[in-house]
Amino acid sequence: MCGIFGWWGEGEKEVLHRMADSLRHRGPDGEGFFYQQGVGMGMTRLAILDREQGGQPVRSQGGEVVVVCNGEIYNFRELKGELEREGYVFRTSNDVEVLPAAYEVWGIGFLEKLQGMFAIALFDGKRRELFLARDRCGQKPLYFTKDGRRMVFASELRALWVAGVEKRMNSEVLPLYLNLRYVPEPATVFEGVEILEAGCYWSSGSGKVRRWWRPETDERNSGSVEDLHGVVKKAVGEALVSDEPIAVHLSAGVDSSVLLAEIAHSGVEVTALTAGFGAASDESVEAGNFARAMGVEHEEVRLGPEDLRNLPRVVDQMEVPVGDALVVAFDRLAEATAGVGCKVALGGEGVDEVFAGYSFQKVMLCADRLGGFGRKLATTALNVLPFGLVQKMSAFPAEIGNTGLQKIRRYLAEYEDLSDLRKGIELRTLFDEGELGSLGLEMPSRELDQGGELFERHLRFQFQSWLQDWAIVRQERNTMAHSVEYRMPFLDHRLVEFGLEAPRSAKIRGLKGKVLWREMARRYYPEAKAGRVKQPFYFPVEQESYFDVIEELVMGTVLGDNSKVDEVVPKEVVRKLWEVVMRERDFLSLKKMMALVVLDLWMGQFA
Repeated sequence: MCGIFGWWGEGEKEVLHRMADSLRHRGPDGEGFFYQQGVGMGMTRLAILDREQGGQPVRSQGGEVVVVCNGEIYNFRELKGELEREGYVFRTSNDVEVLPAAYEVWGIGFLEKLQGMFAIALFDGKRRELFLARDRCGQKPLYFTKDGRRMVFASELRALWVAGVEKRMNSEVLPLYLNLRYVPEPATVFEGVEILEAGCYWSSGSGKVRRWWRPETDERNSGSVEDLHGVVKKAVGEALVSDEPIAVHLSAGVDSSVLLAEIAHSGVEVTALTAGFGAASDESVEAGNFARAMGVEHEEVRLGPEDLRNLPRVVDQMEVPVGDALVVAFDRLAEATAGVGCKVALGGEGVDEVFAGYSFQKVMLCADRLGGFGRKLATTALNVLPFGLVQKMSAFPAEIGNTGLQKIRRYLAEYEDLSDLRKGIELRTLFDEGELGSLGLEMPSRELDQGGELFERHLRFQFQSWLQDWAIVRQERNTMAHSVEYRMPFLDHRLVEFGLEAPRSAKIRGLKGKVLWREMARRYYPEAKAGRVKQPFYFPVEQESYFDVIEELVMGTVLGDNSKVDEVVPKEVVRKLWEVVMRERDFLSLKKMMALVVLDLWMGQFA
């Protein structure tokens, strides 16, 4: 695990050292550089495997292929065996050493043989060609920018700035941020800077980005419980390879409980950590009891209103705005992981996206099946039912409030006229297209890809957009800020392919999601309480105890004299939103306000 960086074209060797210094948090255990006319590469190392001999860059036996890699290649021992039969001799027990040899044997197709998470820069000296590649699920980031003289790349944006890349805000994507709370790849919030899309590679030979892996949702397997369990065991077992202590980020939900149970069954010693907020959805006590029942040491990370004062620092270390106060919780978990002496942490991300575990997925299916008459009846019912009953029917523990209720009513009433894309995302957006239009902001044109029914197309969209740009980035950037490597075993591509290619009935039946996953948990991990209702992981900012700190943040940013966000959203609009927040204390208005606070902090630091 490390930070990687470099350029193709014009560049000075001294710039590589400046880029390394900017990424020291990603790799405090060492550094390495490769430089020759027209190409420079470097890395800062977080030593997880073979501390003594695992440095980079790594060269092929003939010295003509040079590689730097950020991530872990979980099947490197298997690949070493194949390559040794081809005559290769390896000197270390480090995973990255297999990459130049694999490229020499299989060409750029070697990417398809890799299992793990990675961002790779590979220079082929014989062909004078540079390749950049990113893993299938986008677990490791890789940014790049091109001008007439050079292409510059790095694991984090800050390394581009010290290399002399001009920092300019990409105002065209701000409506996307206000709508989604993130900016979908490959675009970024900086003009001229892209993130290499998951499952893609770039080559200097063609100058183009090409896709080497694509998620499919065609039904290609029967969705058997036994087969799923076999894939889970293999994925978790491979993700445990480490010479350093390992932590597990644990909730009391079925996904991370399955993860911890499988690790406990394997006999590998880990420490479990759980974030607790003291709210209605707090799972820390239940998670602690489960960990101890599995014979695993447990640490609770207690969060409260004071933690929100860390938001400016967390926005700074994330570099890209993700519009949710919850980013602070991921920072605290990462800090606590390092504090208990673990350099590796595992989490249960990916199952909800692949096996349909989110409530908005079920609501879209229900709305689609109800038809026009059924949706009209449902809208009428929402108009006459007592608000308290509607709140109890909601999957979210916080008050949905009048604005939330109006959003649901409008969704059902307008469903028939919504685009296919909006049918799946409308309930989880903040500022809708109408609100953005009233601000003079226009949403960039976007469509769902074709092929398959609406449900399957949205699964692919969530996997390719929401997962990378919302879920993964919060973990990756905050753990690496504390020199901790974060692994997501359930994003093993074999498990992802299994889930996406399973029949819809294996994912969702009626209002029940993750059907096959829960069946597997019941049979093989009964301790994990497969029937447990999903609890959202969220910062309870609607509680009265948070309002002093929230008001302090709001007045110091979006309603302050030095606000930057009023370049996008007029202060009067923000003021009216704040009045709604103070009057109704509803969660949707609060989420809008916190997304604006994050954007203002980001604009003040980076734009």
